[in-house]
Amino acid sequence: MKDVLQINNFIKKNRSKNLLLLTGNKSFIDSGFKKTINDIESKVNFVRYSNFSQNPEINDLLEGIKFFNNKKCDALIAVGGGSVIDMGKLIALLSNCKLIDIDGIKEYAQNNKREVPLMCIPTTAGSGAEATHFSVLYCDGIKHSISNPTLIPDSHILNPKYSYKTNQYQRAISGLDALSQGIESMWAKESTEESIIYSKKAVQLIWNNLYQSVILNDFDAHKNVFEGSHLAGKAINISKTTAPHALSYYFTEKHNIKHGHAVALTLAKVYYLNRKQALNSKNKKLKEIFIDLDSILEIENNSINVIENYIKKLNIEINFQNLEIDLENEIEKIKLMVNSERFENNPFKLTIEEVFS
Repeated sequence: MKDVLQINNFIKKNRSKNLLLLTGNKSFIDSGFKKTINDIESKVNFVRYSNFSQNPEINDLLEGIKFFNNKKCDALIAVGGGSVIDMGKLIALLSNCKLIDIDGIKEYAQNNKREVPLMCIPTTAGSGAEATHFSVLYCDGIKHSISNPTLIPDSHILNPKYSYKTNQYQRAISGLDALSQGIESMWAKESTEESIIYSKKAVQLIWNNLYQSVILNDFDAHKNVFEGSHLAGKAINISKTTAPHALSYYFTEKHNIKHGHAVALTLAKVYYLNRKQALNSKNKKLKEIFIDLDSILEIENNSINVIENYIKKLNIEINFQNLEIDLENEIEKIKLMVNSERFENNPFKLTIEEVFS
């Protein structure tokens, strides 16, 4: 099996004796990856760890680093969704870090290189974390992005079968996360010609296949979504994300809405606001980007209806009232938790009020 060969080569190349296998609680078995590990013939000692929250906080990271060092691990394989891969990347980078506060961790990450060999294996078709040089970490409910060029893993395994058995809801929100990454990357201030090539292809693959993957359980469609999610990861690795992601973290932290679902809550409105300004601006590049996006998404006039109807067909609830979110009384709290770096990467200046009006 190709995956087994690739893992064996990773172990042999790095002469690993004790390898930390970082996994999700359920995805390790549900994805079928447990069987892959059972087929490994290497004499390496696998030490499995999954004792961290779904949106890892700084204490989760510190416990993971402690476990890695106590078990004398010398390499790491992260198998799971975006949070698992983010945790794996951070443990591998920060295994020698003695600092215990978020500022110290950020400073260490800026001035040090990852020394621990790292392989990442996604079990969701969505985050693209295996292709990015940053990881998400929460501290006191606030999302922080830790960035370092060496957070990109030494190798990764892209096998759509590991994410095919996830439930319908998870496939939908993972795909919507990747779709939003692709769309946001196309219009981001920091986009480049290279990132736009990745993001445009990602949007095409995901938009045209996500319904068939989620609702019809079509494996070929799922493979296309999986490929698109990786391309979206490569795109945001260059461009970073924008307003929908910047606003999503509040809903995840305060209302326990999963990340991809939270991103989808504002995608249609932000698209509408950006599109309106782009088509009326003198910026030829942005006009062309929205002409391309409109063509892919088959938008003629009412972009909000097109995007919201697409999301609803995936059985994802995006009505704030139905989700028991009182926007009128929470708007000030949202302002306090918005990720300003991502919000300012939006192509046009937006206010929180107009996004939620």
